[in-house]
Amino acid sequence: MNISTAALAPEPSTASVACQAIRTGHDDCHARFYPARYQLVLSRAGHEEKVELGYSGSRLLERLLQAPGTVVSREELMSFAWSDRVVGQGSLNQQIYTLRQVLGDEKKREIIQTLPRRGYMLNPHFLGPLPEDEVEPEASDALPPPIAPVPSPAPPAEIRRPWSPLLAIAALLPLGLVLLALLAYKLLGDPRTYSNEVRIGNALITYIEQDEAPLRQLILDTRELTTRIASLAEQPVELILSKSADFYQLLCMRANGDVRWLMTQESQLSAVDDTMLRRCLP
Repeated sequence: MNISTAALAPEPSTASVACQAIRTGHDDCHARFYPARYQLVLSRAGHEEKVELGYSGSRLLERLLQAPGTVVSREELMSFAWSDRVVGQGSLNQQIYTLRQVLGDEKKREIIQTLPRRGYMLNPHFLGPLPEDEVEPEASDALPPPIAPVPSPAPPAEIRRPWSPLLAIAALLPLGLVLLALLAYKLLGDPRTYSNEVRIGNALITYIEQDEAPLRQLILDTRELTTRIASLAEQPVELILSKSADFYQLLCMRANGDVRWLMTQESQLSAVDDTMLRRCLP
């Protein structure tokens, strides 16, 4: 199955967008981070996968990249990534986990390192120039100059999650297959998972949650979004919609086997415009 994970945000031309090269946890894969697009592009053996990080995930990675090798406190990261609202430690933990997963670093934690009771640090050894065939005009101006981290009281140590054998396998797969593997695990690995299937026009939408009440709430909260998707779908498309922490995750499965992924923060759901949705549809 030909799977490509594409970013669902308007893209300026390559020549006008600065990026930062990052080595991933896989020897045959490297990443380019585009802060202006809130996007990571993973390159492996000539194949590219575009991952939409969302506003907070992108800002979090951007802040760590501003001071590689320097510990950035949890409070500073939360202030920078969620400047418009107050969030708890759980939101930060979830975003760090997601970034590590995308970068293939969820097991070794060598790229984004945890300093207990202090914060997080991006390992400068995983930064480097782009491969010669991918150098872009503004690559050297990837990020603004580093800013001094704001001193803050020592936060509690991060709570580590148990390592799942599924993730150990998924770390070896392309990102699109990882997403499908995680979804299959969520559907098949937990007998308490609830789902509801709804067809609206050309869109077949499957909602997934861990209980009946959250499932009903998911359907209610995303009704406006799914109605817009259905009105934009000119060809048949299967959608899988779920929610993890404060993030909505949408998988768009096309008839030709392509899969596209959109992840957006709960507070940004209304900001997902038709242009972004059309890029998910056939």
